Amino acid sequence: MALTKSKEDAMNKIREDFGSFIEWVQQRDTPQFDGTIMAEARLVDASPSGKAVFEMDIGDKYSNLRGTMHGAAAALIFDNLSAAAFLPLIPSAKEQRKSVGQDFLLRGDSLTLKGLGKGLLEG
Repeated sequence: MALTKSKEDAMNKIREDFGSFIEWVQQRDTPQFDGTIMAEARLVDASPSGKAVFEMDIGDKYSNLRGTMHGAAAALIFDNLSAAAFLPLIPSAKEQRKSVGQDFLLRGDSLTLKGLGKGLLEG
């Protein structure tokens, strides 16, 4: 169930959470590649149901010596930006501090994951 009610709320939630993370990264002594990705990715669309669409320019810092996108960069970009789709569905970091809990998957539990890589395949 979505915590946000509109497209605008969903986009604001993602921007807020990314902003908090970027601020946290900037306070550290060592740079974090995650923060760079979150700062450079442009949020184009989002929905309260769990969708986020980003645009991002892939420059030299994301490329290997052959001039193609580095596999580790692709994995980190995919990890950070696909996870953003869940942000409108979960409490913010501030809300999570009020009550923290954790559920563990046990042997025999079922888990269904669905993903769409369409944006990665389009030119």
